[in-house]
Amino acid sequence: MNQLVRPRVSALRRVLPVALCASLVGGAGALVGPLLLAGTGVATAHGAAAAEITWTATLADAKAAAEAGDKVIFIAINMDGERANDTLAKDVYHDKTIVALAAETVNLVASAGVHGKGECARFGGLTCEQHQQVDIRVRHDVLNVTTGPVVAPQHVFLGPDSKVLLSVPYEVTAGELEWCFHEARRLADATYVAKPTGKSQKPRRLVVAGVETAATKGPMTRARALELIANLRKGVGQHHEVIYELATADEPEAQDEIRKFLRQGPQMGRDGTIGTDWRPPLMRWVTRSRRRAIGARERLHRRG
Repeated sequence: MNQLVRPRVSALRRVLPVALCASLVGGAGALVGPLLLAGTGVATAHGAAAAEITWTATLADAKAAAEAGDKVIFIAINMDGERANDTLAKDVYHDKTIVALAAETVNLVASAGVHGKGECARFGGLTCEQHQQVDIRVRHDVLNVTTGPVVAPQHVFLGPDSKVLLSVPYEVTAGELEWCFHEARRLADATYVAKPTGKSQKPRRLVVAGVETAATKGPMTRARALELIANLRKGVGQHHEVIYELATADEPEAQDEIRKFLRQGPQMGRDGTIGTDWRPPLMRWVTRSRRRAIGARERLHRRG
């Protein structure tokens, strides 16, 4: 089973130019991590104290329930060990507004992870084997991907006929996901009247009637980011290569290291010579990455 991964250009690269420029003048600011997710599901609250989406066990069951009840299918594609995915699983899917909206849809979560024996500790009401099988079927039947990585987190909404209404690759806020629920309902039923909250807003990376499948290598794990930081401090490896790789990580410690790097001047070698200043090429690299990401988003909007 293939691991779910982040997109080709991470959200860190998309926001890095602004955040890092602020760092050069002593500014701070969080660098926002990406998100890749897709799933379908049925949701209800298991109690006022712990609102939770009710996930359907199989894609086949979800399609049957959606057709019989003329309902939208919500699919959440999630992976382990990445901050944006973890935030969605821990917080967004327990948001009271999201849980209430999901009570009116059929819901699936696609995850290749293992979260304990018996009932899944990450996605209640399922076993890990069930959401792993959903992951396999969603890849094949919804994303049309048979091998290789896919974008996660990513959220996909299907109509009662199982056709894709819309999707959003990468991380979304609770307000953006709320907007998607309302829009999917509207697309599936012209008579639907949305009653959004004040936090509802259209997501920046909306894909209409399609899904995002482009993905390259897997996301950098926290362990790898910490390993790179340790190597950087010990002087292990090519300094600039370590910095470039670390710039794709979303861990706070990695972001701190990049800010420190940008505040420093060229490093002096043991023989007293001044080394290459890698800050300008790093900034040009992240700027080009940001432009490519903006271009990709614009193409998605035009296609929608």
